[in-house]
Amino acid sequence: MAINGILFVFVYIMPTDMSGFAFFLLPVSILHVTEEHLWPGGFLNWLKGFMPEMSPYINRQWSLFINAAYILLCIAAMFNEHIAYITCFVMLINGILHIAGTIHTKKYCPGLITAALLYLPFSITVLYNYPAGFVWMLVYISVAALLHSTTVISLLVAKGRQY
Repeated sequence: MAINGILFVFVYIMPTDMSGFAFFLLPVSILHVTEEHLWPGGFLNWLKGFMPEMSPYINRQWSLFINAAYILLCIAAMFNEHIAYITCFVMLINGILHIAGTIHTKKYCPGLITAALLYLPFSITVLYNYPAGFVWMLVYISVAALLHSTTVISLLVAKGRQY
Protein backbone atom coordinates (compact mmCIF):
# COMPACT_ATOMS: atom_id res chain seq x y z
CA MET A 1 0.00 0.00 0.00
CA ALA A 2 2.76 2.43 0.96
CA ILE A 3 4.66 1.63 -2.22
CA ASN A 4 1.54 2.41 -4.28
CA GLY A 5 1.27 5.80 -2.57
CA ILE A 6 4.92 6.57 -3.20
CA LEU A 7 4.66 5.48 -6.83
CA PHE A 8 1.55 7.66 -7.19
CA VAL A 9 3.55 10.69 -6.06
CA PHE A 10 6.46 9.85 -8.36
CA VAL A 11 4.31 9.07 -11.40
CA TYR A 12 1.46 11.59 -11.18
CA ILE A 13 3.13 14.53 -9.50
CA MET A 14 6.48 14.07 -11.14
CA PRO A 15 8.48 16.85 -12.68
CA THR A 16 8.54 17.16 -16.44
CA ASP A 17 12.29 16.65 -16.80
CA MET A 18 15.28 15.08 -15.08
CA SER A 19 16.44 18.34 -13.51
CA GLY A 20 13.12 18.58 -11.66
CA PHE A 21 13.55 15.08 -10.31
CA ALA A 22 17.06 15.88 -9.13
CA PHE A 23 15.66 18.14 -6.43
CA PHE A 24 14.00 15.11 -4.82
CA LEU A 25 17.34 13.29 -4.51
CA LEU A 26 18.56 15.28 -1.52
CA PRO A 27 15.52 14.96 0.79
CA VAL A 28 15.06 11.28 -0.09
CA SER A 29 18.75 10.64 0.66
CA ILE A 30 18.67 12.57 3.93
CA LEU A 31 15.72 10.44 5.07
CA HIS A 32 17.66 7.29 4.18
CA VAL A 33 20.86 8.35 5.98
CA THR A 34 18.76 9.38 8.99
CA GLU A 35 17.15 5.93 9.14
CA GLU A 36 20.55 4.26 8.86
CA HIS A 37 22.00 6.14 11.80
CA LEU A 38 19.07 6.83 14.12
CA TRP A 39 17.72 3.29 14.12
CA PRO A 40 18.67 1.57 17.39
CA GLY A 41 21.97 -0.23 16.83
CA GLY A 42 22.42 1.67 13.59
CA PHE A 43 23.90 0.78 10.26
CA LEU A 44 27.49 0.92 11.50
CA ASN A 45 26.88 -1.83 14.06
CA TRP A 46 25.03 -3.90 11.46
CA LEU A 47 27.92 -3.44 9.00
CA LYS A 48 30.48 -4.42 11.65
CA GLY A 49 28.56 -7.66 12.14
CA PHE A 50 28.36 -8.20 8.37
CA MET A 51 32.07 -7.44 7.78
CA PRO A 52 33.78 -8.34 11.07
CA GLU A 53 37.27 -8.26 9.54
CA MET A 54 36.70 -4.57 8.71
CA SER A 55 35.13 -3.74 12.06
CA PRO A 56 38.08 -1.69 13.38
CA TYR A 57 37.84 0.63 10.39
CA ILE A 58 34.07 1.12 10.42
CA ASN A 59 33.62 4.18 12.59
CA ARG A 60 31.81 7.51 12.75
CA GLN A 61 34.57 9.35 10.84
CA TRP A 62 34.39 6.86 7.98
CA SER A 63 30.59 7.08 7.96
CA LEU A 64 30.65 10.88 8.04
CA PHE A 65 33.03 10.97 5.07
CA ILE A 66 30.97 8.51 2.99
CA ASN A 67 27.64 10.19 3.77
CA ALA A 68 28.98 13.72 3.26
CA ALA A 69 30.34 12.70 -0.14
CA TYR A 70 26.96 11.17 -0.99
CA ILE A 71 25.04 14.29 0.08
CA LEU A 72 27.41 16.41 -2.03
CA LEU A 73 26.67 14.10 -4.97
CA CYS A 74 22.94 14.71 -4.45
CA ILE A 75 23.50 18.47 -4.40
CA ALA A 76 25.63 18.29 -7.56
CA ALA A 77 22.84 16.28 -9.21
CA MET A 78 20.60 19.35 -9.00
CA PHE A 79 22.90 21.12 -11.42
CA ASN A 80 23.94 18.36 -13.82
CA GLU A 81 21.72 15.80 -15.52
CA HIS A 82 24.53 13.25 -15.88
CA ILE A 83 25.24 13.38 -12.15
CA ALA A 84 21.50 13.06 -11.49
CA TYR A 85 21.36 9.83 -13.49
CA ILE A 86 24.46 8.51 -11.72
CA THR A 87 22.91 9.37 -8.35
CA CYS A 88 19.72 7.48 -9.29
CA PHE A 89 21.82 4.41 -10.08
CA VAL A 90 23.70 4.80 -6.76
CA MET A 91 20.30 4.82 -5.04
CA LEU A 92 19.20 1.74 -6.98
CA ILE A 93 22.38 -0.16 -6.07
CA ASN A 94 22.12 0.95 -2.44
CA GLY A 95 18.50 -0.17 -2.26
CA ILE A 96 19.29 -3.57 -3.72
CA LEU A 97 22.23 -4.00 -1.32
CA HIS A 98 20.08 -3.16 1.71
CA ILE A 99 17.54 -5.80 0.70
CA ALA A 100 20.26 -8.36 -0.12
CA GLY A 101 22.04 -7.62 3.17
CA THR A 102 18.85 -8.14 5.15
CA ILE A 103 18.11 -11.42 3.36
CA HIS A 104 21.71 -12.65 3.71
CA THR A 105 22.07 -11.88 7.43
CA LYS A 106 18.41 -12.53 8.29
CA LYS A 107 18.64 -9.32 10.34
CA TYR A 108 17.14 -5.93 9.64
CA CYS A 109 19.70 -3.74 7.89
CA PRO A 110 19.15 -0.13 9.05
CA GLY A 111 18.13 1.85 5.99
CA LEU A 112 16.04 -1.01 4.56
CA ILE A 113 12.70 0.79 4.95
CA THR A 114 13.69 3.93 3.04
CA ALA A 115 15.67 1.82 0.56
CA ALA A 116 12.61 -0.30 -0.24
CA LEU A 117 9.95 2.42 -0.02
CA LEU A 118 11.87 5.40 -1.44
CA TYR A 119 15.16 4.51 -3.14
CA LEU A 120 13.93 1.66 -5.31
CA PRO A 121 10.60 3.16 -6.47
CA PHE A 122 12.17 6.59 -6.95
CA SER A 123 15.20 5.42 -8.92
CA ILE A 124 13.23 2.93 -11.03
CA THR A 125 10.57 5.55 -11.82
CA VAL A 126 13.16 8.13 -12.80
CA LEU A 127 15.20 5.74 -14.92
CA TYR A 128 12.06 4.40 -16.61
CA ASN A 129 10.57 7.81 -17.38
CA TYR A 130 13.77 9.51 -18.46
CA PRO A 131 15.74 6.98 -20.46
CA ALA A 132 19.12 8.31 -21.47
CA GLY A 133 19.93 5.76 -24.15
CA PHE A 134 21.68 2.41 -23.80
CA VAL A 135 25.28 3.63 -23.97
CA TRP A 136 24.70 6.46 -21.51
CA MET A 137 22.90 4.08 -19.13
CA LEU A 138 25.94 1.76 -19.22
CA VAL A 139 28.20 4.70 -18.44
CA TYR A 140 25.95 5.84 -15.58
CA ILE A 141 25.63 2.38 -14.01
CA SER A 142 29.40 1.85 -14.30
CA VAL A 143 30.22 5.15 -12.61
CA ALA A 144 27.56 4.50 -9.94
CA ALA A 145 28.99 1.03 -9.23
CA LEU A 146 32.47 2.50 -8.98
CA LEU A 147 31.27 5.24 -6.62
CA HIS A 148 29.38 2.74 -4.48
CA SER A 149 32.40 0.44 -4.32
CA THR A 150 34.50 3.26 -2.84
CA THR A 151 32.90 2.52 0.52
CA VAL A 152 34.54 -0.92 0.58
CA ILE A 153 37.71 0.33 -1.13
CA SER A 154 38.15 2.96 1.59
CA LEU A 155 37.97 0.23 4.24
CA LEU A 156 40.53 -1.88 2.39
CA VAL A 157 42.88 1.11 2.15
CA ALA A 158 42.47 1.76 5.89
CA LYS A 159 43.16 -1.91 6.61
CA GLY A 160 46.21 -1.85 4.32
CA ARG A 161 47.73 1.01 6.30
CA GLN A 162 47.90 -1.27 9.32
CA TYR A 163 50.51 -3.48 7.66
